[in-house]
Amino acid sequence: SDSSSNREIISFGDSSEERTAVKIVSDQLKSKPKSVMFLNSPTPRQLIGQMSMLTENMEFVCSNPSSLDLEITAEQAERSAADYLKHHAHRQSVPSSPSSALPATASTKTTPAMMVTPIRVSSRD
Repeated sequence: SDSSSNREIISFGDSSEERTAVKIVSDQLKSKPKSVMFLNSPTPRQLIGQMSMLTENMEFVCSNPSSLDLEITAEQAERSAADYLKHHAHRQSVPSSPSSALPATASTKTTPAMMVTPIRVSSRD
């Protein structure tokens, strides 16, 4: 088995050019492309939401054997920020052990909350 078959190129960014580039480079390197597209010019609240979503879904992105093309919408970022800020405010007011800092569902999460659309990369023989 060729070691390049396990290679992945992961892109995090806010432009369609980055998404296109990861597809082209992964095709050239015979790697699996994975892209997470952030909002262009997010509000501070949306930025919190995006980082929270990325943190919660990083294991999924890295361990998924398929090519991925994920996009965070403004609504998803707002909802994630609200959940994060609510949880963070709760953690500040209630003493907790280090193990309770993570949501109980973190280890059982299997799919990301981000929109998933397949990447189509042309194959060359």
